Amino acid sequence: MKPRMMVGALVLVATALVGCSKTETTTPTSTSAAVTSPTTASSGGGGGGGTTTATLSLTDCATVAMANLDLIGGKQEAVVTLKSFNPPSDVASAIDTVAKAGGIKISADTDKAALAASETITSWVKVVCPVGS
Repeated sequence: MKPRMMVGALVLVATALVGCSKTETTTPTSTSAAVTSPTTASSGGGGGGGTTTATLSLTDCATVAMANLDLIGGKQEAVVTLKSFNPPSDVASAIDTVAKAGGIKISADTDKAALAASETITSWVKVVCPVGS
């Protein structure tokens, strides 16, 4: 339980730094899931569709970071929260993988696929909530 708490504290500190380091003003949107940006990255799959990558507001970053921690801790309701921010398909798949595993349990028999999926989600969080930009 202690490693999970340490990871949680680290993510919360990083999220707080996002708000403290930005000097730009943001315009509120009607819904947090509707945040868009002109930057589009290819999903890498065969469908040809792209995914939109946007920097989220501080409030949305806190919501995404907490949902990520909840998912790591095994809370299934975090799936809905994370997916409401329209993550790329690889991240959505990673969310499902971690949820199916019931979270991340640090032990000798840690589910390697769930751990890798959690790293994919955390990488996405770092993209939509950059620290120190």
